[in-house]
Amino acid sequence: MYLPTISQLFKNITVRILYQLIVVCILLSSVQAEPFFSSFVSYHQNIFESPPGMGTTSIWDYTNKRYSSSDKEWTNLDFAVAEPGKVTTLARIKGPAEITHLWFTWQGEEFLSRFLTLEIYWDDAPSPAVSVPLGDFFLQPHGRPREVVSLPFVNTNMGEGRNCYFRMPFRRQAVFTVRNDGSKPAMVYFHFDYHQLKSPPEPLYYFHAKYNQQFPTDGWLGAQDSEKEIDAYFQPVSKTQNRNPEGNYVILSTRGSGYYVGCMLAVHTRSKAWWGEGDDMVFIDDSTTPTLLGTGTEDYFGNAWGLKTNSPVRSH
Repeated sequence: MYLPTISQLFKNITVRILYQLIVVCILLSSVQAEPFFSSFVSYHQNIFESPPGMGTTSIWDYTNKRYSSSDKEWTNLDFAVAEPGKVTTLARIKGPAEITHLWFTWQGEEFLSRFLTLEIYWDDAPSPAVSVPLGDFFLQPHGRPREVVSLPFVNTNMGEGRNCYFRMPFRRQAVFTVRNDGSKPAMVYFHFDYHQLKSPPEPLYYFHAKYNQQFPTDGWLGAQDSEKEIDAYFQPVSKTQNRNPEGNYVILSTRGSGYYVGCMLAVHTRSKAWWGEGDDMVFIDDSTTPTLLGTGTEDYFGNAWGLKTNSPVRSH
């Protein structure tokens, strides 16, 4: 099976609006060359075959284990304390193993899910493969909880119970940390479910997740433009469609072999106008023209005619 390299993903923006774009990209990579991306799935067959991209082990290959925030004194204080301005190590799990499920909830100050940053290190890598605010990792942008139902993520109970089902194999060890950039201590509850393996799967694809934020974004009018111009509905930035890398918002630029498995896009718009008419463009293997060309932001996420409340989240 051919595994394309995703080198650049651009949004072509044609509306006069100032807004904030927040993107979480998720990759599966066979190497750890890029800091900021996390680990995932290799796939093989033994007795039972796992769905492509969602499993790597058969029922005979592993022992089920869990590392959690359960209180070692058997009280109900089942949380880790993340002190402000500090990095707290949540878990250090020996390999070979494969993470099968992450569960998180937390309590603390307002917008805490943006202040807490999850970082994951695979094996002996000096840089984290995952470095994303906890809320955004679980598809909850802007520091607000939100219920989500998708294949890899499920958030329940008004968004307070957060679950991730991406498979994340590793060879020697996995280190999970959380950094608290807020002003108050936070209570962090977690489960890390995993398969303890006899040997690591081959080929092994590390799971990576990257967080981007830009304001104002490329492809939009600058802050010097008048509010009248900014609020002009469907007012184009120029009469020429920009289908080149320069001047468009870059969701992801990376090299190597692996799978691009999707992104979460959050927009904080400063205009009443619709911001989503930009076409998604994917440039693969140094192509100078889009290898994949879409028709609009909502279309990329499997929706149509704008985005409505509770539009289902699709894996992309």
